[in-house]
Amino acid sequence: MTDGPGRAQPRFPADKEGPISAAIHDALSGWQVRAGDIGICGAARGGDILFAEHCLTLGATVHLFLPLPEDAFLESSVSLPRAIDLDWEQRFRNLCAASVVHWPTSARDPAEPTEQPFVRNNAIMLAYARESAPIAPHVLLLWDGKSPDGNGGTAEIARATRHVAHRIIIDPADF
Repeated sequence: MTDGPGRAQPRFPADKEGPISAAIHDALSGWQVRAGDIGICGAARGGDILFAEHCLTLGATVHLFLPLPEDAFLESSVSLPRAIDLDWEQRFRNLCAASVVHWPTSARDPAEPTEQPFVRNNAIMLAYARESAPIAPHVLLLWDGKSPDGNGGTAEIARATRHVAHRIIIDPADF
């Protein structure tokens, strides 16, 4: 996700959106993504939304996997204070309208206290990708290679896909 206000260690500053967006587009274009292809992701501000927007532009069908009820997901993963928001909420809503939205089991209901909805969501997305791909899935990660801020992050997907032949990692620190 793009950095929220007060993040101690910058990871994806808002001013890097343009070059990171271009790198995502270049990766998808290099894979020749087009109509008939499927893009699978969450819908957090930053990399997820940029990936989904580019997939749609290239003609792919986008499947968004949302691990929490909409209001909770917006609060945890999309919204920023109005003074620094770059229309992420509107972009999220536009993507939901143009995509196939999946609410994993119980995502519309409050999570059980012991449940880790982002971990569950990652597992469901990976399973869906493996089931949907006529050949091995391609994986595009926007990741700094560091430990996650919490469970269910990009590091978890990186570990689970380390042997995927078609995998590109874009490091925000390179921009």
